[in-house]
Amino acid sequence: MVGREEAERRAKEVGVDPATLYRWLQRYKTYEVVTALIPQKRGWKEGKGRIPPYAEEVIEQVIRDFYLSARIQYYPAVRVEGLPRDVSRLS
Repeated sequence: MVGREEAERRAKEVGVDPATLYRWLQRYKTYEVVTALIPQKRGWKEGKGRIPPYAEEVIEQVIRDFYLSARIQYYPAVRVEGLPRDVSRLS
C-alpha cells in the first residue's frame, strides 16, 4: 500500500484529494485494468425505464383508450356543496 505522505504528494500533483487517489488505487487493484478508472455516470441509464414493464403497458393502454380514442367523453361537472361561486374572492 502507498504511504500517507506519498499519497498526499501524488494527489496534490494530479489535483485530487488523497481519498480520491486511494479509491482509484482500490478500484485498480480490484479490476486490474486501467479502464476501471474511467469515471462512470451516476443515476439512471438512458433507455432504462423507472416504471416496471407491466405498469408501462397499463399506462399506454389507458392513454390509447381514453385520451387517443376517436370518441371524446365528457364528464358532468361535479358540484361541491358549500363551495363559494366566486373563488377569486378567497385570494
